[in-house]
Amino acid sequence: MVVGDRIRERLSATGISQSELARRVGVSQPMVNALVRGATRSTPQLYKIARELATTPAYLNGEVDDPDLDAPAPRLFTAAEEALVNIYRALDERSQTALMHVAQTMLTGSLPAAVNVPRTSYRGEGEQ
Repeated sequence: MVVGDRIRERLSATGISQSELARRVGVSQPMVNALVRGATRSTPQLYKIARELATTPAYLNGEVDDPDLDAPAPRLFTAAEEALVNIYRALDERSQTALMHVAQTMLTGSLPAAVNVPRTSYRGEGEQ
């Protein structure tokens, strides 16, 4: 049951749950659980699982004993975070600023200070 033991060990080492791993890889949580239990010994997604667990398929299969040997660099962002960054980068500067205001509003529950600054003059104000 090398694959299951090694997936379990890498889940613990990376702090990723079976459900999160399944979501990231695009398989069901029961599929991940079947691998961990040894009910299933292989999957076409093993390379994706290895990438998410910051190791290699060779380590998960028991071909090598070092989980870091030829392992990819750990991911800095989840797939959803990467998608959000890509969307932000595709926007023009004005739209990026607007998106930041929306995000700050969602985070704090209030508009950023610059949005709430009262205007000192309006068109036609003071005209007779």
